[in-house]
Amino acid sequence: KVLENRLVDMIRHGSENSVTTNRLLQWAAGLHLEHDPAVLPQKICDDIRDQFMVPQAALRVWGVAPHHADAPFVRGVSNDTKSFASSLATLYCGMHVNVEALRWLDEPLLAASLALIPLRDPGKPGAAAFGLLVLASPDASRYQDDMATDYLEHIGRLASAALTRLLAPAADRQSDAGQPA
Repeated sequence: KVLENRLVDMIRHGSENSVTTNRLLQWAAGLHLEHDPAVLPQKICDDIRDQFMVPQAALRVWGVAPHHADAPFVRGVSNDTKSFASSLATLYCGMHVNVEALRWLDEPLLAASLALIPLRDPGKPGAAAFGLLVLASPDASRYQDDMATDYLEHIGRLASAALTRLLAPAADRQSDAGQPA
């Protein structure tokens, strides 16, 4: 009976993973089909909410090309948040923490659990973060520090790859790194 229950659980988990993988592929295809880079930050957040049923999502990007400097997805990022994002060796999942990025959410007081995903150039391992993606839920158990994060990591890499189209050339980003937001 125990083995039967384990087999049923494995089949259920496999089915859930298949659904999530299909959603991830559909989301990735939508990112590739978007031709206007300036639309991507909002599209990423909207699609994550819709595809993955995430109650709240927000992101910010820094080091952008000059023609994106006044976009909403650039505003409200301090040097402390930039440093914090770069200091994350991996994404953060857990209870609500008091970080500036919460203010980017529509309803920050409803964020009981968070996933904070640093955005980095996927072609440059170990590079400093150029953005931060925030996923939030009123369910305190949605994002936990002991959960598997494979799909969240994939979301971070795909979002990062798409958003690199917004960035200034690397030399310009280096000289802008110490400038206040």
